[in-house]
Amino acid sequence: MFERKGKNMATPIAALIYRGEGDDELRTLWQAVGQLRDRGFSIKGLLNKTDAQGGKMRDRVCSLTDSREYAIMYDGGCTEDTCKLDPRGLAASSEVIREALQSPPDILVFNKFGHAESEGSGLIDEYAQAVAAGIPVISLLQDKYLPQWREFTDGMGTELENGLQGVLDWAQAQKGRQDAAE
Repeated sequence: MFERKGKNMATPIAALIYRGEGDDELRTLWQAVGQLRDRGFSIKGLLNKTDAQGGKMRDRVCSLTDSREYAIMYDGGCTEDTCKLDPRGLAASSEVIREALQSPPDILVFNKFGHAESEGSGLIDEYAQAVAAGIPVISLLQDKYLPQWREFTDGMGTELENGLQGVLDWAQAQKGRQDAAE
């Protein structure tokens, strides 16, 4: 298990932590999005698509509010171990997040806090803007980026390891926090 910091479910930024490819965790996040919408939550953001076998399509993200899809890797840029991020594709996909910042949802989903964000680029500014605006943010996080994520969240982020129920519980805590603030 991971050293757990930020155990407080009331923190507005959370990561579903995974080892390896993260296929199971991606499916979990997709399930959570569906269940939360069924409960009346407004969910916006980006997630990787899945293939017919439920595996993560590392080269594409899609908007959770409409049918927009974005290629975020160079053609042929993914190998078993690495992908070559296309900064133009990632920048184009950021429009989904920027739109959500203008009309905040109950939960804002980022496909992952990954290599680019760990180096201070990628969608890191959008993460910071969302959290500063009080919008609850959740993303996938590969365990190798835990130190950088903890630094970014100043140790205040919620690290989720207990699957679907953990995501649903965190989201409900965020909704309760928002309702109490109104």
